[in-house]
Amino acid sequence: MALQPGDPETRVSSGRPSSGTADVARVRLEAGRAQILGRHRSGAGGQEVVRSISALTDEVVQQMFAGICGELPGAAPPRVALIATGGYGRRELSPRSDVDLLALLPPEDAPAPERARADAVQARAASQALVREGTDVRYLESTFVPADEICFALFQAHSAEQVKELIDRAAIPYDHIVEAVRLEADQR
Repeated sequence: MALQPGDPETRVSSGRPSSGTADVARVRLEAGRAQILGRHRSGAGGQEVVRSISALTDEVVQQMFAGICGELPGAAPPRVALIATGGYGRRELSPRSDVDLLALLPPEDAPAPERARADAVQARAASQALVREGTDVRYLESTFVPADEICFALFQAHSAEQVKELIDRAAIPYDHIVEAVRLEADQR
């Protein structure tokens, strides 16, 4: 089902009391902003402040998105990529900045190459988020095989568990994870 703006069927909440996701986010934002303000008053520069506010916003948006996804019916996570734009995308949020997000949804009837491309975008975004959080797992590239409508994604990580964490965060469907070793011919 494609989400349509204004369509009551696409609402995550229908006016019922929230599950607490918004309340938890509000508390985290208030506490984080207070910490950042304290650091600013202690001499932290403007760049540190705007980057800290952006990092805090990343954390809260990811937690809210995970919470909302947990409220949706069905076992499969939604196939959507959230893209930060504007000041948020540049990691330049000031204390009263709005948060601009773009949601990319692949059409349900998208051809396999388009779905593979969308998965690659989601993998790259999840990889960047995990690296920012201190997990050294990187999405490198994907190879799509049109005849079989199958896609192979290449990651660099210390373990298959890190790759699974990235794939799960990116909400990419997959069959299995296989560890591989990169080989290169000797160059003389």
